Order: sequence, then structure tokens, then C-alpha cells
Amino acid sequence: MNIPFAALGVTFDYPDILRRPATEVLTRFQAGGPALIGTWYAFALAALCLVPVSLLVHDALAPSDGRRGSFALRLATLAGVGAGLLQAVGLMRWVFAVPLLADTYTDPTAGEAARAASSVAFASLHQFAGVALGEHLGQLGTAVWASSLARDLWQRRSFPRWTSWLGLSGAGLIALGLAEGVATVVAFDPGLIGLATPAGYIALSIWMVAVGVSFMRSPVDASQRAPRGTVGASAPSSA
Repeated sequence: MNIPFAALGVTFDYPDILRRPATEVLTRFQAGGPALIGTWYAFALAALCLVPVSLLVHDALAPSDGRRGSFALRLATLAGVGAGLLQAVGLMRWVFAVPLLADTYTDPTAGEAARAASSVAFASLHQFAGVALGEHLGQLGTAVWASSLARDLWQRRSFPRWTSWLGLSGAGLIALGLAEGVATVVAFDPGLIGLATPAGYIALSIWMVAVGVSFMRSPVDASQRAPRGTVGASAPSSA
């Protein structure tokens, strides 16, 4: 996800462009051409990969005797699948819907009514599919996935405790960053809170690498959770 995110930052001024007027967004999108559409498609597919990642992690950590995994693990899997689907749906608007609106808006033969309709349609689609589904619910699901999975990993000897704290920290920042989207409909200045989301995803990226390395270095015995002390007494709470 970081690769197409960085590419969009260079070529499309993402994510700052998301809060610009629709007229500016549509004009710049049209100028980006097929390469920009392809980058958005790659971004959407990368977001969708959270679905198999969530399912595979669940299979690796769930008991091998057929018993259900912990509540935290089951919640993490549900949230991860939902987050991947919602973020992919939100991002796909840039591939299949926005190009049509940009074509109409930048068409020199289009009348003012058509251009205005394209601008309003983009703003509505962006607010619903982008802010509500992709950003708000997608980020919320990602935060719940990371925090719940970190809570489950806390109880396993194969994973250092600092990885759980890192996962919880990243999830907390991502959840805090939801305020920036709320500010699009409730007038207030999020200030430095606007930096919480990118900081949270950086922490989340480092956490995913750390957890992946732990998986490779110490294969998980999925039949036991091997608690480190009393559950709930010393473990951090999930978000």
C-alpha cells in the first residue's frame, strides 16, 4: 500500500488533494491520464489484500483442534476483512466513476449545467464512497483489526510484547485520525490531529513487518495460546 500511496503523493498531491474543491480535483485527475488511473487501481488492490491477510493470520493463530480462536482474534479477522473490502470499494471510485466525471467536466463542448452536475456528483460520491466508506469505516476497521490482533498476540510467547504495544499505538493513531473526516461535515479545525492518520499507518507498516518476522523466526503453535500471566490483568485492552 505504501508504494502506490507514495506514487499518488508525487503525481497527484495525495492525500491533500482530497480536501480541495471538486473543480480542481477533476481537472488535475484528467491531466493525470491512464497512468493515474492505474495507480489508483493498484492502490485499491493493495487495500483489498488485507482480506486474505486477515484470513491467513486467523488460520495461523486459531487452535488446530477445531476450537474457535480467542474473541480478540475473531474480532480482528472480521474487522480486517471488512476494512479491506470497504477501503477497496472506496478507492475503486477513482478507477470507474471519477474518470467519467472528469471527462465531462473538462470537455470543452460541455455546457455549464453539465460541468456543474459533474462537480456536484463528484462531491457527493467523494463524500460517501471516499470519506464515509473508505476513510471512516475502512480506517475504523483497520484500527480494530490491528488493536484486536495485538491483544491476541500479547498472550503468545512467540511474539515480543513490544510488537503489541506498537500495534496498539498505530491503531490508536488511526482511530484518532477519524476526526479529520468528521471535520468535513462538522465545522471544526482538526489541527495536528490531521497528522495522526499518516503517523498511524507508518506505525502499522512497521508493526506488520515486525509481526511477519516473528512468524518466520518462531512458527506459532496454534493449539495453545501460551498466556503470559493472568489474561486481562496485565494485557492491554483492545480498542
